[in-house]
Amino acid sequence: YGPCGEQVDSMDSQELDRDRRREEFVRLFQRHERSIYGYILSHVPNISAADDICQNTNLLLWKAFGQFDSTRDFGVWARTIAYFQVLRYRL
Repeated sequence: YGPCGEQVDSMDSQELDRDRRREEFVRLFQRHERSIYGYILSHVPNISAADDICQNTNLLLWKAFGQFDSTRDFGVWARTIAYFQVLRYRL
């Protein structure tokens, strides 16, 4: 234990959890990145717009990953978020 007692251990544990979660996101994202972009591009044939939508989608995926249920399919979850970004673009 450090000078702060358990607080040091809990902080280390929280950091490890964040690191694991970050690694999980990167692994899943890399596996599905092309399919997400392809999905967006299939709905928005303008490459520049698709790139912007994809960038926004990727940011939202990262921000919302804390709510992602790892027992579910990441690709489906990600394409659902992409779908709503496409709808937002069309408005």
